[in-house]
This record gives sequence, C-alpha cells and structure tokens, in this order.
Amino acid sequence: MAEPLLALGGECGPRDPSGAAAAGKVDDEPPEPGLSPPLRSLLAGRALEKALSPGQGAQGPAWAWRSLCRRLQVLQVRAYARWQDVSMRRMQMIADFAERRFLGEVDYLVCVDVDMRFRDHVGVEILSPLFGTLHPGYYRSPREAFPYERRPQSQAYIPRDEGDFYYLGGFFGGSTREVQRLTRACHQAMTADRAKGVEAVWHDESHLNWYLLHHKPTRVLSPEYLWDEQLLGWPPVLKKLRFVAVPKNHQEIRKSDPESSEAQPPAPDTGR
Repeated sequence: MAEPLLALGGECGPRDPSGAAAAGKVDDEPPEPGLSPPLRSLLAGRALEKALSPGQGAQGPAWAWRSLCRRLQVLQVRAYARWQDVSMRRMQMIADFAERRFLGEVDYLVCVDVDMRFRDHVGVEILSPLFGTLHPGYYRSPREAFPYERRPQSQAYIPRDEGDFYYLGGFFGGSTREVQRLTRACHQAMTADRAKGVEAVWHDESHLNWYLLHHKPTRVLSPEYLWDEQLLGWPPVLKKLRFVAVPKNHQEIRKSDPESSEAQPPAPDTGR
C-alpha cells in the first residue's frame, strides 16, 4: 500500500543551514539506488537527517536515504486509507514538524514527492525564500485552462480571470519559516473546506496554487525539475530532465478510494 514519507536533510551540526524534505505517497517498492548521485549534488556537504514515515520504522523507503546519511532518525506519522487524505495531510505533517523541530534545526525545506528519480543535477540553485515549480502539463497553457479550484465555496477558489502559473504539488519549498507558513495556511484552508463538506478539485495542490497566487514565490522552477516522461515524453524545449516520475499505475495506487473515479486530467500540448 502507498504510504506518506517526509524526509529532512541538512549538515550535521548544532544548526543545519539547509534541508531537503520528501513528502507524499510511495509504493511498496522503494526507490532505486540510481537516485543517489544527483541527490549527493543536492546535498553536497550535507547529510539526510530525518525521515517521517507511517509506522514503518526504518523499513521501506527510508533505506534509499540511509547510505547518504551520517544520522537518520525516523519519526512516526499517521497513515491514511484514501490517497487524497495522504496527499492533503502532508501539509499538516510538514507544518507540525516545522513548528516542533525544523524551525530550530534547518534554514530551508524542500518538499518533494518521493515516487521520483533524480536524473540530472539539482543543487542549491533552487533555494530561495519561497519557490514553486511549474506543472509539466500546464506550463504552456493559457491561464483559463489551468485546473484551479473554480467553486467559490472552497477556500482554494481562483476566478477564471486570475492566476499567474499552475504549480504542481510535488516540488516546492523555501526558508523553513516560509514553508511553515505555507503548509499551515493550506492545512487550515483544507480544514475549513472539510467543515463545509468541500474537497478541492486537486486537493492540497489546489490550495498550494491559491497560496502562491496570493503570496508570490521568489523563484519559479521550470518543469525540468519535475517531469513525467511516461505521460509526456521528452519535448525538445526541455534540454534536461532533472527530477522525473517513477513509472507507475496511477489507477492501481488510487484503488484505496473505490468511490473515486478521478484521474489526472489530460495534459495539453507539451511540444512533443
């Protein structure tokens, strides 16, 4: 069964200058060791410090990080049956642990999906007070085509005549304080929606887009920082694919919610 995982990286010392976090769902099969060299470039001079996983101890995904770590501490977080809840609750997980621990331990948090593979260099060039990543399916689309939440009753509502970009939920970050503010605001908005019986169309990603519309990121990463070659191929406009999705069966993963018929909307023309 897919489970959430959050990992934090930083230099070993009294206070770590930067961190890398992975949050989201993973399959039972752990990531391949092939992610290690680019991850070493991301964590150059740093070590992965902590991993959050739902009751698995150091089993499962944590092994992939172990060879890079001088210290590894596993923190328990709750698992959820519905994939939507796994996705949405990661905002709460990140906010809670940022407030309890991370604000005093690292200066930056980078939050990424874990069912991914590093293919090329990803380094400190991504670091900024607040950054988001363009969704690979919508980076060439007009604003009107963005799959924002369009229902006014949702806290994630964005009118059709508003919006800058469509950001994906699988790669965002910034200073630990800014990430804490973002994730706490998104969690509070989702809690307000839940009280009204509303669930945003793309869950935490919808709320992330609302937040980044009203709190402009200081850096915007291109889709090369999160790409799905299985769905989108490799368009010539992208010279590098730095961080790519591991091939997987989305429908199989989402069987945890038999009532859900949702699937990722067809991607617009990506230049293939």
